[in-house]
Amino acid sequence: MEQAQITWTVEAGWRPDRTYGHQIPFNPATTSDHEHKYASPWTTTFVLNGANGITTYGPRTWDTTIFNAMYANDKIWGIFEYNPLSTSSSQNLSESIPLTSQA
Repeated sequence: MEQAQITWTVEAGWRPDRTYGHQIPFNPATTSDHEHKYASPWTTTFVLNGANGITTYGPRTWDTTIFNAMYANDKIWGIFEYNPLSTSSSQNLSESIPLTSQA
């Protein structure tokens, strides 16, 4: 489905480097029923003729395993929704600092 959406968007005239998917990835090794119910294996994020896009929730907002997998695919990628699921802005900021320091 993700690939089909990318293909349709590019065929409609959008530039591939400006066309991102939008998946909620989980680590294939997870045992979380919640992740199996609501997320997709991170490999579904990888698309042809477009860029990889992910949504992160809760502990996945700082999961460098997933970010490294995106980077290793050697493509442009981005986080299109970042939601640590915390109402504390200071906690959200402290959890995002390791992400920015990797760049």
